[in-house]
Amino acid sequence: MGCFTSDTKPKAAGIHGHSMRGEVQEAVNFVLNQGVEEGLISRVELHLACTKLKNMDVGSLTDSACVVHLKTHKSKEYMKVGQTEVITDNLNPVFVRYIEVDYTFEERQDMRISVYDVDDFDPKASVEQNFIGAVEFRMDQLLMAPDKTLTLPIQGPCNPPENLGNVVIKGNEKKTGSRTMYRMQFRARGFTQPAIFYRLNKQLTSGQFVAIYESETSKRVDTDLHDFKVVEIYSSELVNDNENQPAMIEVFSWSNKGNHKSIAKATFTITQALERVPIRFTPTQVIEIPMSDKKDQYSFLSYILNGLQLALTIAIDFTLSNGVPEDPKSLHYFDPNVNQYLKAITAVGRILENYDSDKMFPVLGFGCRVPMVLDKTSHCFALNGNIFNPEVPGIDGVIECTFAHTVGYKNALRIVKLNGPTFFAHFLNYMVDMVEYETVTCK
Repeated sequence: MGCFTSDTKPKAAGIHGHSMRGEVQEAVNFVLNQGVEEGLISRVELHLACTKLKNMDVGSLTDSACVVHLKTHKSKEYMKVGQTEVITDNLNPVFVRYIEVDYTFEERQDMRISVYDVDDFDPKASVEQNFIGAVEFRMDQLLMAPDKTLTLPIQGPCNPPENLGNVVIKGNEKKTGSRTMYRMQFRARGFTQPAIFYRLNKQLTSGQFVAIYESETSKRVDTDLHDFKVVEIYSSELVNDNENQPAMIEVFSWSNKGNHKSIAKATFTITQALERVPIRFTPTQVIEIPMSDKKDQYSFLSYILNGLQLALTIAIDFTLSNGVPEDPKSLHYFDPNVNQYLKAITAVGRILENYDSDKMFPVLGFGCRVPMVLDKTSHCFALNGNIFNPEVPGIDGVIECTFAHTVGYKNALRIVKLNGPTFFAHFLNYMVDMVEYETVTCK
């Protein structure tokens, strides 16, 4: 069964100098720099259709429409987010009007689609007339489904249930503008002013220019040379996703009194900038572009839709600072209704488990004394007793599982002795070691 604890030093170099740190840090920085709202919230289109609807009309076929409701942890109840058009005399309607929903990765989002038979076609009348039935699903289920498509049987109010047909839901990320980012470095030559800066200006549909970026102030390096830091800017912000649309660069002489003076301006295109064509103001004054490139920035949902799988690992703090499980004030208190660790594992785990293909989760513990090694604190042990394969099936297995003698969190509380101190390095290095030897595939 393997040993219950491990003091073996990982084979990998640990966190220091780890070969994956650069890529991981870049991904983390991308999300943090965008902010959570921009990084983890995306607009999703729900394209709806019905198949084999029950005929609700006499002398004609069903005239149907769908109404979409969303329930989140915050709303507590279903809220209407949109409805389709009415399609007449059709038992297999394909709706043209799609519904837009904000997909939030870190929230559970329950969806309900209700199907109605419509008799009153007055534009002012609600389509919620003759209820046929409804389907329910979660957004994460849709986005992780093959081809981002769910086909669900309509559940009606009758008991026993009758065959009412199906609702087909297709998910698609709504593109709100190009995610292409340009990176450019400008160098001013021929400007004898002691300190200058520049502004990048975007052209409006009216033909006017508005400033969208201001550089740092550069003090003269040589007799007439000013270097500036690399600027990163989205295509949609600067040129409305048109690389041949003019943009303007305007150079200012800096003044400590704030009355900066415009001393040169000229237009250029991104196409020219990517080819590093100098921007000339006069025969002697020029902006050189020693570095320029572009790259696509993807939303978090784009990664999910293209097959990203998340691998959840749980490490539980069994240090005595949490309080003994018998104490009602302890974070490990035996009562499941108030146990903070159970609440955290459930709240986070229920969201993340749907993005894991096999739903097998490594579960580690630290900061306590474990059976057979009661004379010292273990800073990294497997709750299932197998440090070489610490996985348990599903979030239910994390909490209380008897699969292959797995003890689960609840039972572990009864057999370990809370201790200390709190050391994170052991299990972090253990996880880095696991990731180091994980097989990675790209679609």
